[in-house]
Amino acid sequence: MKAFIFGLLAALGALIAELTISDLYFILLGKDLETNYFNQITLFLVAVVLIEEFFKYIMLIKLYASQKNQTTNISIALLAGLGFACTELAFTGLNFFFNPETVNFNWSVAGVFILHLATTGIIGSLIIFRKKTGLFSAAKIITVTACLHLAYNLMIIYSLNFWLVFLYLVIMFGTVFKFSRQTTAKMPNSGIS
Repeated sequence: MKAFIFGLLAALGALIAELTISDLYFILLGKDLETNYFNQITLFLVAVVLIEEFFKYIMLIKLYASQKNQTTNISIALLAGLGFACTELAFTGLNFFFNPETVNFNWSVAGVFILHLATTGIIGSLIIFRKKTGLFSAAKIITVTACLHLAYNLMIIYSLNFWLVFLYLVIMFGTVFKFSRQTTAKMPNSGIS
């Protein structure tokens, strides 16, 4: 349950950071971000993806660090990813409620759910199996999952065939299960408190 709550909090933290960047953009440049920033490739879309993956990474580092002298496993990451996904889905649902013509809610539910479970699982797997949590390692892990996340967003933006997107998500999620074959390992000393 703790992991699920951490996932909720990470998603809310990411949302606050995204809104802050949006507001700063308006304050500093005097321009509103396009409300349809997710319909095209923009710097803000890339920033949103990086922010979300950064918050997932920090959340998992904190979760795994709290497991001192215990074993860590992928299920913690998946439960945290579920919390993250549920939060994003709640906001997607609100958006659908107020703007039903702008959101394909059924596809959003499946895609967001699988995407966040998979990317959080991959982050958790890489933290566990790499045994390093320094700045360079963190940057590599965040970059990998941000690229996977952005690739999914691009597939949606450019309306790739449903089955190709679905196959991409299945492969990404399958990667998590490949890593989870060795589901327990000692948490490395992260140096992060």
